[in-house]
Amino acid sequence: VSLLDPDDHAAALQVMRDAGREPMSFTHGDFDEEYLRRLALDGEGRPRFARLSFAAHFDSLMRGRRGIPRPRSEFELDPYRRRFVEMFERLRRDHGIRFYLAHNMTVTPGNLGEVAAVTRSVMRMGYSMLSFQPAAFVGDDRRWREGFRQISGDEVWAEIEAGAGARLP
Repeated sequence: VSLLDPDDHAAALQVMRDAGREPMSFTHGDFDEEYLRRLALDGEGRPRFARLSFAAHFDSLMRGRRGIPRPRSEFELDPYRRRFVEMFERLRRDHGIRFYLAHNMTVTPGNLGEVAAVTRSVMRMGYSMLSFQPAAFVGDDRRWREGFRQISGDEVWAEIEAGAGARLP
């Protein structure tokens, strides 16, 4: 949605709210603070919404992000993950707009071993929810290199628990 003009994005959110929904915008985290403020505030600088919800998808498999080089590891994305949360924290501090942030990550054999570290790191950043999706082995076979194999939910869950330092229900 961050490809939309902020006013159009805000209008779409308002339509959903008017229908009794609590919308969550999905993004690759590829927008800046000016965009967020233009989305959250009207032309007079007043909050349009009491709360914003976003799911930000960060993983080393993504290409073409503005300002984010092709990372060699998930760890290299931590500053961008943190910066994303910090924009919302400033919005809350300056304008009282609450937020709910989810962190999403696609998991493949290439980054499965980094899920525990991402879990540990992201849990401390201010995200309200973490989501790790095993990649589906479908589509153009040229996408799947580096020893791709199916990953089970149990394998991903074990890494999440290792990162959380506890068994999770």
